[in-house]
Amino acid sequence: MFVLGNFLVALGKTLGIGIKIYMFLVILSAVSTWFTVDPFHPIIRFLRGTTEPVFSRIRRFLPPIGFVDISPLLVILILYFLLQFLPPTLIKAGGSLQN
Repeated sequence: MFVLGNFLVALGKTLGIGIKIYMFLVILSAVSTWFTVDPFHPIIRFLRGTTEPVFSRIRRFLPPIGFVDISPLLVILILYFLLQFLPPTLIKAGGSLQN
């Protein structure tokens, strides 16, 4: 069972890093909308390509609030919840299987 425990610990830690990286991308994407940027720049296209599918799903459930887009804020809150819940749960479950 220690192999499964090690796997869950590694999965929890890797998932935590992945969530933090995606949260950083969401913040960069939101900040990039405040400035005039070239939409065809490779970095901007990467940011929009990785975050816009999630933003569009969130926007479907949000009522329109004028010119303010709060979907990045909601995505960050969801990611923060997942960061506080999933990795510690997996790490603790893996730690209990290692003994």
